[in-house]
Amino acid sequence: AIAAIQAALSDTRVMGGCFELRFHEEDQSWTLQLWSWFTRVECFRSTRLVFGDRGIFVRRTAFEQLNGYSEWPILEDVDFVMRLTRLGATAFHFIPSAVTTSARRMLEVGPLRQQLLNSGIIIAWYLGAT
Repeated sequence: AIAAIQAALSDTRVMGGCFELRFHEEDQSWTLQLWSWFTRVECFRSTRLVFGDRGIFVRRTAFEQLNGYSEWPILEDVDFVMRLTRLGATAFHFIPSAVTTSARRMLEVGPLRQQLLNSGIIIAWYLGAT
């Protein structure tokens, strides 16, 4: 992972980025498999859907320029990535390699139910809810 980050940051226009996502428990749910697949398909890559579990990395100068993460209880990672992308068209880089994260909380609630809840929260946030 470090070599991939170093390679991405060798382009001085890149200020940060993230990895693709894979769930440790993917074999337990088609919903988890589908969600992680979306992070690997080029046409679905969107900085509007980058969460911290995708291994966000950023140059210190860019982090300081953006005053770091907002002090929000949720979606501070999405907000940060959206602000990071405003630093330039090539400021954000998707690394074509996956980081593995736990789906424990999703499995407790149910992956489909959790994704629907997450989607509702994101939509409400984009519509201005705080």
